[in-house]
Amino acid sequence: MRTLGHNGEINTLLGNMNWIRAREAADRRLIEADVESSHAKDAYGLLEPIVDESRSDSANLDGVFEHMTKLNHRASGAIMSLVPSAYENEPTFKNHPEIVDFYKFHGGLLEAWDGPALLVYSDGKSVGASLDRNGLRPARYSVTKDGTIYMMSETGVIPGLKDSDIVIKGRLGPGQMISVDLKTGKFQDNIQIKSEISSRK
Repeated sequence: MRTLGHNGEINTLLGNMNWIRAREAADRRLIEADVESSHAKDAYGLLEPIVDESRSDSANLDGVFEHMTKLNHRASGAIMSLVPSAYENEPTFKNHPEIVDFYKFHGGLLEAWDGPALLVYSDGKSVGASLDRNGLRPARYSVTKDGTIYMMSETGVIPGLKDSDIVIKGRLGPGQMISVDLKTGKFQDNIQIKSEISSRK
């Protein structure tokens, strides 16, 4: 697992793998036709085959996620596409129609990888964590006064972490995510991430 790992399991693996295989041939033809996209050609050749039945569910999801980030998807956007929220009639998206539009659009492009699963991921530019839409894995986070960000399954697992030092703490709910920009140190919560990704052209 080079870019992504998870605590849990992917229940839709066979369908996901068949979907990706069906897309591989079409993607290969598009890349081969684009003579100016040498970076995409190199990335595709390096990562192929994207999925393989001999690999675990984590390894296959890792391969698809890495493939997407090598083809210039932002890490959080790739996770939003692969492991979408249950967005219909979601109250937190009421004032964010761009997020709903993102999920509707990408729902026609990719098959959802459903868990129960907690995913932790990085493309080298950011690091993040996300729960699938079932939300059956624990995921808690804390941000301390010195800017350190912790994410763990349960509270109390970080020795010496005092409540008095924590400025933000919370837990991920179904379909929610957090991320940290590794260059700027900026921390983003679920709505901040999804609104920013969904507003990009």
